[in-house]
Amino acid sequence: PIPSATPATTKSQASSSAAVTSKTETSAPKKFVVGDSFSVAGIKYVVTSADSDNYEVEATGCSSETVSVMIPDTVTYEGISANVTAVGANAFAGNKVIKKVIIGKNVKSIGAKAFYGCNKLKNVIIKTSLLSKKTIGKNAFKGINAKAKVKVPKKCFKKYKSILKKRGVKGANRKVVK
Repeated sequence: PIPSATPATTKSQASSSAAVTSKTETSAPKKFVVGDSFSVAGIKYVVTSADSDNYEVEATGCSSETVSVMIPDTVTYEGISANVTAVGANAFAGNKVIKKVIIGKNVKSIGAKAFYGCNKLKNVIIKTSLLSKKTIGKNAFKGINAKAKVKVPKKCFKKYKSILKKRGVKGANRKVVK
């Protein structure tokens, strides 16, 4: 046989090259799936809802060195934005380093024992007005520092003060303020 000027393409080479081309042409932007987890700025998140580009995530913890926890209104990971709508049960429980927590405006629930035993936690700022007796879990704030101060939205003060005391923010030195 006489060698040709262009090498022949085998059947397997042709199909793999076609597969690469079609994959490149149809590749869609990354999307989250319920259960995906990721970390941003030292806070760990898990996707709880992925309905048609409207993503919701839950804060599930932080790195062991994080002293100040900021749970934002939204978080962006790999170009995808998601609303932070919950703090998971036991998310920060037993953390001996956290001193300050800020909870964003989109948070609808705080799980049971979310901040349980965070004995250095002295400053909690709650920006959301979406919480209720049913959405703040049992012992969510039990065991925080005896001198802790919890700041809540002015319009929610009366309601939150009662709920938070039942969820662990109680005692002579702990305060819920506007």
